[in-house]
Amino acid sequence: MLTSLAEMGIGSAVDDFGTGYSSLSMLLHVRASVLKIDRSFVADLLSTRKASVMVRSMIDLAHNLGMLVVAEGVEDQMTLERLEAMGCDFLQGFHIARPMPFDQLAGFLGLAPAEGIDGVSPVIGAALS
Repeated sequence: MLTSLAEMGIGSAVDDFGTGYSSLSMLLHVRASVLKIDRSFVADLLSTRKASVMVRSMIDLAHNLGMLVVAEGVEDQMTLERLEAMGCDFLQGFHIARPMPFDQLAGFLGLAPAEGIDGVSPVIGAALS
């Protein structure tokens, strides 16, 4: 099914990579366009060399497989800067934004009130295409 979606131009993501069922073998069999690095690796990024090496390796692996990378759990500016330096494509976490109601999303994204968001924003769709 994921292959059919990919052929239609609809991407999919491997979520929480590095934990549970999201393993290296999954990357051999699942046609995904995005790899989301689990927050448990990102949380230790600045404090342990091992976590830093693992996150950098996940980013390099995903890019070498033609995937975009999202780091989950970005909680501070130093982590954000390290992930940017490592070439991470997208960042997700409380340092960037707290969960918010859908009606506040347009303002957060910098859209003019007249543009609004009706269903799915073209800005969001364009970010992952």
